[in-house]
Amino acid sequence: MLQKFFLRRSFSAEGSVSYDINTKRWEIKYSMYKLLTLERNARKYLECLRKLLENFNINSKIYTKQRYKRKSDNKKIIGFHVMIRGNQNIKRFKEHMGFDIKYKNQNLLRAIGPGAAAESRC
Repeated sequence: MLQKFFLRRSFSAEGSVSYDINTKRWEIKYSMYKLLTLERNARKYLECLRKLLENFNINSKIYTKQRYKRKSDNKKIIGFHVMIRGNQNIKRFKEHMGFDIKYKNQNLLRAIGPGAAAESRC
């Protein structure tokens, strides 16, 4: 139960649901940007997050995104995303945790498709 609440809060804060026009599919994305010096720590945290999702039979993958220099202090930043793709994985995410934020749950229902609104417990 604690894992479910942790994931719900984490994805409510740092997650989003969107349609990728390039791949033509819906995805749930958890984004994190950290100082390059904290890269190993960030990867370790995201791997733990991914393993928690596996406890609910939700497959995900970690992607490394852009690196850039922050203008305010010229420090190097690296971005990461935990991606949940595939209709079954998105359905499991909705069934087990969902979001605390109404508009994110609405996007989640859109991602699942017709009939999902009637089944919603969020």
